[in-house]
Amino acid sequence: MLRSFAFGQTLNPKACPQTTDGVALIRPSLPLPLLAAFPTPSYATASRLRDDLQALEAKATSAQNNAARAAEFAAASSPPAFRLGQRVTHVRLGYRAAVAGWDAACMESPDWRAAAGVTPEEAAGPFYHVLIDVRDAPWSEAAGDDGPPAVAYLPESRLAAPAPPDTWADLHPLPEGGLDHPFAYLLFLGPDARGDLIPSRALRERFGAERRDVGPA
Repeated sequence: MLRSFAFGQTLNPKACPQTTDGVALIRPSLPLPLLAAFPTPSYATASRLRDDLQALEAKATSAQNNAARAAEFAAASSPPAFRLGQRVTHVRLGYRAAVAGWDAACMESPDWRAAAGVTPEEAAGPFYHVLIDVRDAPWSEAAGDDGPPAVAYLPESRLAAPAPPDTWADLHPLPEGGLDHPFAYLLFLGPDARGDLIPSRALRERFGAERRDVGPA
């Protein structure tokens, strides 16, 4: 840490406190009119600048992490079949959901995979974070339960989406076909003409995805 001396103090170079790198900060004496030109130190301003710098550092770190994540996805041996915001159903349980993210492979432990019945082939491929519609969730406020909003982590083989030319909106007309989940407004901007959800900019940047919503024909 740099240390300073008061204006007008007699200086002895040999007595100057040294920093760990051998640097001492010395302020020579100045005439009073010139001293008056210096602004009064503002701790509030210094604190604000510190916070601004921390925010910029956090933003830069986030951008680096997002770029690395996007490169990981681009290099994945098995690219994801489902898009951010795409409406899907569980193949066996039938609940409605929306894709909120994915990993190039399962990131959970071997014990977790064994308990979930995940095969080695499934674990090696894309795994999806999906928001389950609270009306279909195993626990939900609609069912009179106080459990948390349902978010599932599933292999690609357990999800299905309408096969073109059918769309989610064709098979599940709005408003009944919309996603009912408390996190939906945080991650998505709303439905597009297909009935899929439009991911927010922050979500798209995190996964290196382009905006692909479709408007009315």
